[in-house]
Amino acid sequence: MAGASDKSSRAVLPDDLQRIRLAVASHDATATEWVRQAAAGIDDIAIVAVVPAEPRSVELILEPPPDVLIITTPGDDDDAATLIKTATTAPGSDPPLVLLLLTGDLEPHAPWLGTALRHGARGVIAPGPDGRALLGHAVRVALAGQVVLPSELREYVVQSWCPEAGEASGNAALDALTRRERDVLRLVALGHSNAEISTELRLSETTVKSHLRRILGKLGQRNRVRLVILAHEAGLV
Repeated sequence: MAGASDKSSRAVLPDDLQRIRLAVASHDATATEWVRQAAAGIDDIAIVAVVPAEPRSVELILEPPPDVLIITTPGDDDDAATLIKTATTAPGSDPPLVLLLLTGDLEPHAPWLGTALRHGARGVIAPGPDGRALLGHAVRVALAGQVVLPSELREYVVQSWCPEAGEASGNAALDALTRRERDVLRLVALGHSNAEISTELRLSETTVKSHLRRILGKLGQRNRVRLVILAHEAGLV
């Protein structure tokens, strides 16, 4: 997708409407319009700001922060890292969850996807004709603590992000985990929320969170997205 940048805009919601607050940072007018049209059909999601995909513009919409920030494909890896760091490390408030909106073909954006996920993005949305279903699903999955990564993108992102990593090195890393921790990791990689893992393994959510903290520590990873990638590298799923 290509197009002119969208002018900054804000919306104020009535206090009695408990909607998911969504913001968009984009230089692509076509992508922005896709998000607008998709959100317009979802009662509990509202776009509260649309700004250019620039660090200063993103800073201005973080007081108060939206629940979810969608960033469309920037020009290069440095742009991706800067935008995501700006959104996720803002002082004095809870940062928004960041989702990436692919624009155009996947292949040219593979390096950017790796950079974005590495710096804390929660997942990827690949636009399609049923925008309402795609956007609604992605936002709710991310807010539930899961990773948003369309199945058709998983293998490509793994290979593009860590082409040097193979199944042997992934399996070696998992040797540090207990059997229960492996069970938790496998369900995380399958996209289960903490609540779903709790039900599946008959554990309390507090115990699931404790397992996840230990898994992250043992594997030296920063976030849930990276755990999904590692589990796929190791052939755990």
